[in-house]
Amino acid sequence: MRCSGAATSLKADARFHSQSDRYSTLATSDDSTPQLDDVSFEPIDDGQLFDPPRSAHRPKILLLHGSLRDRSFSRLMNAEAALILERFGAETRVFDPSGLPLPDDADETYSKVQELRDLVI
Repeated sequence: MRCSGAATSLKADARFHSQSDRYSTLATSDDSTPQLDDVSFEPIDDGQLFDPPRSAHRPKILLLHGSLRDRSFSRLMNAEAALILERFGAETRVFDPSGLPLPDDADETYSKVQELRDLVI
């Protein structure tokens, strides 16, 4: 025996409301979640969500690849991604990891470490 579309819809609707009722009680103010404050559960402001202020500068994207080979796929993919992102209006920078020391092999004043830090900031 098959259920009609209306009966199936009513069952799904009832199931949704029972679940949403259960979850709505979780978001009420109580002492079971002291790390969360009521500000975290304020209603979403549609004005801020759908009409954000535009940034005055182009997005800045730092592209990293791990291979040291000149013709590696990750290096080539980085170059292609930079071209595409620039066509979309982004400002891209590509960091060449050649000469970068292994972790804990050099201090933060090492030239390649400082170059990477400068690119990130």
